[in-house]
Amino acid sequence: MIGVCVPCSNGYHVLNEGEYCKYDGTWWARPPGCKGISNLAAHTVTECANGKISVSPSIMLWRGEKIEWHGHLENGVWREA
Repeated sequence: MIGVCVPCSNGYHVLNEGEYCKYDGTWWARPPGCKGISNLAAHTVTECANGKISVSPSIMLWRGEKIEWHGHLENGVWREA
């Protein structure tokens, strides 16, 4: 899935699947197929020249005690691990 960078406002993050945004210096993302969003503060986020981002290490989003999504966001493209 190709991700989309959207504006974040007022600290209220409403992201659709595959979207990501930067608010107050912190990147947030909603992986494909997920209900929740991930705070990327513990990751290295590289802003690419084309306005997309790459994140390392991989993103792992938990819902309760289960992994909801695990994968990568590279140059704006989501890929499961």
